[in-house]
Amino acid sequence: MNKKQPYNGRYWPPSPYCWSWWLTILKDKGAIATIGNTAIGYEYPGVFCLSGLGGWIRPELFKQIGQENHQILGDAFEQTIISYINNFGKNDMLGVKTIQEWVLLGDPSLRISDECS
Repeated sequence: MNKKQPYNGRYWPPSPYCWSWWLTILKDKGAIATIGNTAIGYEYPGVFCLSGLGGWIRPELFKQIGQENHQILGDAFEQTIISYINNFGKNDMLGVKTIQEWVLLGDPSLRISDECS
């Protein structure tokens, strides 16, 4: 392995914040809340992309909001994590890492609505 390779994760320059926090703290543009990985998210390749890990958990959040009618962001996030654990258990270390790294930053009491005021 070439230790000078610039895109090897162990040799990237460290960042003081994760991507979601960068989006939350943008001056005069920040978000009320963001959901995302605090580290490198894991995915399955190709046709298996929705079979677990990040490729499963992200669409599940929208399912919890749109189909399961969880209209409070913190509730939708919580039910997404519970659903992930119920579907995949907690014995797969990549699955455990997925739910540990996937966080809600900001206001969990935010109401989500499909209506415009």
